[in-house]
Amino acid sequence: MGERMTGADAAWLHMDRPTNRMIVNMVAWFEGEPDWDAFRKALHERWVDAYPRFRQKVREPALPLTPLAVPEWVDDPGFRFENHIHTAELPAPGDERALHDYVEAHASKPLPRDRPLWQIHLISGYQGGGAVLLRASHALGDGTALMHGLLALADDEPHRDEQGPPALVAPPVEEDAGLSGIESVRHYVADGVVTATALLRGNLDRGRKAAARVASLTKLAVVQQDRKTVLRRPLGTRKSVTWTDPVPLDSVRQQAKDAGVTINDLLLSVIAAAVGRYLREHGSDTDEIGMMLPFNLRSLDEPMPRGLGNKFGLVFPMLPVKEMDQRERIIRVHDVMERIKLAKQAHVVFTWISWLGTTPAAVERVLIDRYAGMSSLIVTNVPGPRHRISIAGSEVSGLLFWVPTSGPVGVGLSLISYAGDLIIGIMVDAGLIPDAGRLRELLDEELQPFRAAKLGA
Repeated sequence: MGERMTGADAAWLHMDRPTNRMIVNMVAWFEGEPDWDAFRKALHERWVDAYPRFRQKVREPALPLTPLAVPEWVDDPGFRFENHIHTAELPAPGDERALHDYVEAHASKPLPRDRPLWQIHLISGYQGGGAVLLRASHALGDGTALMHGLLALADDEPHRDEQGPPALVAPPVEEDAGLSGIESVRHYVADGVVTATALLRGNLDRGRKAAARVASLTKLAVVQQDRKTVLRRPLGTRKSVTWTDPVPLDSVRQQAKDAGVTINDLLLSVIAAAVGRYLREHGSDTDEIGMMLPFNLRSLDEPMPRGLGNKFGLVFPMLPVKEMDQRERIIRVHDVMERIKLAKQAHVVFTWISWLGTTPAAVERVLIDRYAGMSSLIVTNVPGPRHRISIAGSEVSGLLFWVPTSGPVGVGLSLISYAGDLIIGIMVDAGLIPDAGRLRELLDEELQPFRAAKLGA
């Protein structure tokens, strides 16, 4: 007897294709080489024994064209832990380039569908220590769920509850208290009724919210494809990966506070500036481009369910990429994001994705391609542990991940914070952006003021 997959999890499962593997890739590295036997033991005890998804495979419905026919999670009777563990030794000198090459060699590979959808690579020889590469299907969980999984691996420490909210650090629970697609639409409709009633009573703030809601729904209904630029061309199957140098999170937080915006607003303006420069260097001079931005709908005050899963919507802001004063760009990004928050666009999209996961896979692909075509890149932001963690007695000195892209989108930027530093993981279609290193350079240049401000503190 299997467990019916949620519509959202099924949708992310079926978005997988050769040009865009729906797989989250995460890397952690250590100053010294870990005790790999102890690491294996921790994986078995804290993942496989604790979370059913790491022991279950997917069973597709017998009649896939039937309405509401969704896959099931079923226990894998042939489960073998070692099938999910890969070992590797980086070639000398074991530097950042060597790790790039290793991740790139695996980033486009599918996960075997006849077993649970995850694997761990234990990598020796990285900068005199070691690293691990986690590859997990997006169907297992979103960024918050997988970050919880990483913290579940961490050794017990006296101040563990200071590492983040309960969703990340508390022990998992059996029941899933998160938002479902049906609950999300009820929440959205109920809020809309309150907004409409307040508007009739002359509440101008509610009127602004109603206007934002109408504009948001209009955008989703029209499904206008994004501008033709060098980021909007046919995709191949090979990916390039890289990442920026670390940035002090305190510096970003302080400058966001000084500007009266959120950290996310500030970082999106940095990305807009860097992407705009890249576009102009490659003959694509445009005022703005579309972006997909995952928006968490999971209560971070609630423990994570053992089933993990996906509880986020997508929003589609326009990113101002033309040349302009950076202060003006920050204000424009902030205004765009405020309108999206007022409209609660993420609830609508989560409901739509949850429904989409109950339709035949062929229907999903057509609709996903259409909606993903509103964007030229996806940007996601996942908070990591606030202090350094240890796994199997070895301290993690760095952490990053790469978000998968969907449909025709070939650029993914993944912001992650860890122990006071922020890094942006960059994964791009290698044919679309053959010079991923140049995009990294531009992002590092735009991030440099935060490093300089920290040094001058």
